[in-house]
Amino acid sequence: MDTAALRNYAAALYDEAEAEKQLPAVLADLETLVRAVERTPEVMRLAQHPGVPVDEKLRLLLAPLGEGAPPLLGRFLALLLERHHFVDLARLTALLRDVKDKREGLQPVFVESAAELSHAQVQRLEAALGGLLGRPVRVAHQVVPDLLGGLRLQVNSEILDESLIGRLERLEEYLSRPLAEERERPSA
Repeated sequence: MDTAALRNYAAALYDEAEAEKQLPAVLADLETLVRAVERTPEVMRLAQHPGVPVDEKLRLLLAPLGEGAPPLLGRFLALLLERHHFVDLARLTALLRDVKDKREGLQPVFVESAAELSHAQVQRLEAALGGLLGRPVRVAHQVVPDLLGGLRLQVNSEILDESLIGRLERLEEYLSRPLAEERERPSA
């Protein structure tokens, strides 16, 4: 399913979950399902297989939640499966969170770091970025060991690379310029 269609489904799920006061539970359960599917990818292969009945696909997808799955989430996933839409749970969850952030006026910021950030570090980063941007911020974080240290931030299409590898690359670029080029550059 293309991103635009999945975004529409995510928006519809948001509306229904919000109306039924189930949004936190639906988001938490989707995140649980994403982690479960990452550990057992054969579940998604079966969910995609045309020979597996929809009710069996739904049972497999919801199994990690036990009996505690919100009925809305079950109905929603059943609808997608009945319409023969492959359910990319990670993308659906990310899009649902994006819809939630936009409706709540949050600015999403994608952060990469060389090591895992603690909850307290993420909170301080959100507070600092929120002050700079003038609106509340939600940080999505990913560990990228190749950065060596520091952070790389993305806000909309703008990227601020303050990672150690980024700084080293900029230093290498600066040092590799011919001296003549530096002399021709007007001083500020």
